Amino acid sequence: MKRMTAIGWWAAFLAGAAAACTDVEFGSRAETIEDTKVQVQVDWGADTARPADGLYVAMSRILRSVHYLWTVDADGAVHVLDSTDFDTEEGGTSLPGFEEEGDPFEPVAGKAAAADSTAADSTALSGLPEVEPGDYYVMAFNLDTALYAVDGMRDFLADASYSMRDLRLQAREMDDAAVAAFVGNSHADFNPSYAYIRDSGPLFLDVMKETFAEGAVKSLRLEPERLTQRIAIRFRLELEEGVEVERITGEISGVAGEVELMSGTVDDSVTYRSLFEAAEVSREGQVSLYEGVVNVLGLFPGKDDSFITGPGILQLSIRARSGEYERVFHAGINLKETITRAGLMNALPGDAGFRTAREEAELQVESLLRIRNDQVEPGGEGQGVENWFNSDNIDVEL
Repeated sequence: MKRMTAIGWWAAFLAGAAAACTDVEFGSRAETIEDTKVQVQVDWGADTARPADGLYVAMSRILRSVHYLWTVDADGAVHVLDSTDFDTEEGGTSLPGFEEEGDPFEPVAGKAAAADSTAADSTALSGLPEVEPGDYYVMAFNLDTALYAVDGMRDFLADASYSMRDLRLQAREMDDAAVAAFVGNSHADFNPSYAYIRDSGPLFLDVMKETFAEGAVKSLRLEPERLTQRIAIRFRLELEEGVEVERITGEISGVAGEVELMSGTVDDSVTYRSLFEAAEVSREGQVSLYEGVVNVLGLFPGKDDSFITGPGILQLSIRARSGEYERVFHAGINLKETITRAGLMNALPGDAGFRTAREEAELQVESLLRIRNDQVEPGGEGQGVENWFNSDNIDVEL
C-alpha cells in the first residue's frame, strides 16, 4: 500500500492525475473476473477527538475508470451509495443516521481479514462490499452536511469520467436568523461584505493509492488526518473594579470557504467570516485573558494593517455590567501582522492556490483592551473598548 497524507500526497498524485479519470474501453468485462471484497478499518490517532459523524469513502479506478462512494459509520458498517441518493434539494446525504433501503454491509466480527487474502472464511466475509479489481485512488473524509456540502458527488457516481479532483467541499453560509440567534442583540456589523459560515469542528481527510486484487479480500485501512486548522484567538481585557463581563462573541474574517479535497488546496479569491464565543482562561489582577476557537479550512490576512474592513479583521462584541447598568462594547482589530507571523498557509507554485501549513495555531492580540465603570453607565464615553484599533491610520478596504 502506498499511503499519501492529507498534506503530502498531492505531489505523487499530480503525475497520475490525467490517468485518474480516463475511461478507456478495452472490450466488455470478462464474466469470469471476480470482484474484490473490502473490509474497512478506520484508525484514529490516539490524540484525535473522533468526529460524531461517519466517513465518506470515494474510490476511482485509474484505468478503465469506475467509481464507488460509500459511507462508513462509527461502528464500521459500510453503506454503498448511488447517484439517486443525492437527488435532494440540498444535494447531500446526512451522516450520522444515514438511511437507505436494505441493511448495510456490517464489519466482520471477531476476525481480521488479511490484506488480499484469498483464504479468508467465505461465510464470515460474504457480507462485505465489493469493487472491481484494479488500481484505485481512495479518499476518505468526514462531513457534517448541515454545515458543509461536497460539490460533485452525484456527478462522480453518475459519470465515470468525472474527476475525483473535482470533488470540492464548500461551507454553507449562515442566514440572518442563524447569525442573530448566535450573537443576540449584541452585534454590530462593521465588515458587511463578508458572509458568515459556521465553525464546524475539525474535518479529517485521508488520500491513498490502493490495489484491489481479483478475488481477494482487501483490508482497507483509513487513517484520517486533520484537514481544518484549529485557530485559538487570545486577547487581554482590563476591567476596572466593579465591571463584570457577561458574554463575549467574536468574528474573524478571511476564512477560506472551499477546498479541493484531493489536494487540500484553497484559494483566497472568496473568503468568509467565522463566529465564535470567547471564554476567560486566566486572570491576573484586573486583567483577564480570553480565548475563542475556530476551525477553518484556511485563514488569510488583509493587504494592509491599517484597514478596518476586509480579511484578517477580528471584531469583538463585549457585554459588560457595572452595578445596575449594562452595555455592549465593540472592538475591531486588524490581525494582518499576527496572521502573517503565524505562518498559517503555504503558497503553491504558479498561483495554484494555498495549503494549510499548520494543524493549529494561536493568534495573540497585542493590544490591551480596557473597560471603565463610567463607560458602562448611561452617557458613558465611546462606543468601543479603549484601544479599539491598533493603528493610527484608519482606512476602509474597497
